[in-house]
Amino acid sequence: MMHFTEIVDTAFSLYRRHFRIFFWLTTFYFVFDILIVIGFHFIGNGKVFDLMEQITNSLLYTLMCGLMIILASEIYLSQQITLRQVIQRFLERIYPYLCCSIIYVVTLHLPQLLPESETVTSIGLTSISLILIILVVYIFSGPIIFYLIINWIFYGPVLMIENTTAMHAFSRSRYLIHGMWWRTFWKVFQLLIFMLVIYFIILLSFVILLQLLGFFQSETSFWEVIQKQLRLLITSEYTPTSVTDWITTIFSTAINAWITPIYAISITILYFNHRSQKENIM
Repeated sequence: MMHFTEIVDTAFSLYRRHFRIFFWLTTFYFVFDILIVIGFHFIGNGKVFDLMEQITNSLLYTLMCGLMIILASEIYLSQQITLRQVIQRFLERIYPYLCCSIIYVVTLHLPQLLPESETVTSIGLTSISLILIILVVYIFSGPIIFYLIINWIFYGPVLMIENTTAMHAFSRSRYLIHGMWWRTFWKVFQLLIFMLVIYFIILLSFVILLQLLGFFQSETSFWEVIQKQLRLLITSEYTPTSVTDWITTIFSTAINAWITPIYAISITILYFNHRSQKENIM
């Protein structure tokens, strides 16, 4: 089984060699992502709008990963493919992938529907009642979320590469992970941490550059921008209020689009690695 460093090294190598075609996909992703940010900025603020924005962003990310997985699978197998062919193959599989993506994304955001403290007080619920509500939500949604996260790791590659049905894709994903769950989880966890490190290094370098150019009038405003971008990454409960905020928001969105292929290629490599372990196909 490939080590994490081998997976990432191969992913960067493939990304670099096929940067032009990935560039068009990341540009497409960036444009739509920033339109979502701007659109919800003008639509309104509030918990409901923030949740809708997070779900929309997560759904867009999942769909873009599906596109990139198709491309990554072909270049990993040393096949020639054009952007038109990638989009055509994606559209042929869009309906089952989109439906399952919506279920997956909405389920992941279920805990955010829990009432806030102000709401709890206004409707007369006690702290014990709130704790009971939280327990019930997590007891029922926790196993579902846990199940989906595990089975979703290879769901996209199976559906996009093997062109199978939605239900069979879930069973195939379980089969490929069976007996190697902890190793798979650890590699995916390392990958996510690695991507976060890249994200923050680039973002911090850019914000420092803005500070050197005089965009920040004090050290306090510098750290405020960092905190705002952290909030934007974790939740959508953040609205840009200045030119500097918008510049950093646009740049952070571009970073996210730029590093997405690394995740998609790495998951595709991990998928083929698991198939080689289970089926000796390579």
